[in-house]
Amino acid sequence: MIMGGLNNDPFDGEGLKPQLHSLLSDPRLQDPEPLASTETVSDPNHAGPAEQDTVDWGRNIGSLRVDYVLPSASLRVAASAVERQQAAGQAVEMPAHKPVWVDIFWK
Repeated sequence: MIMGGLNNDPFDGEGLKPQLHSLLSDPRLQDPEPLASTETVSDPNHAGPAEQDTVDWGRNIGSLRVDYVLPSASLRVAASAVERQQAAGQAVEMPAHKPVWVDIFWK
């Protein structure tokens, strides 16, 4: 499993797109393409799906998918999401990078 903030969106923004696409399509891994659990706002200047964006860097850069959880291809993914909702009663504001989670089963 590979997890982390790669600061590279597969469609938008700066970054090494061929290298990221190579990682996302590596046969040893799988990309569950987690979606946001809440309504998203599409940016007409971006090509990527807004539901997968994990960070919002404001109006100059916008929202991008830059955080990843890529399980091994040998694992079965049960569910995945980008968590954008603040927990009820949470006093601290959510950080710019939103949590990404993946539920897996051992095969």
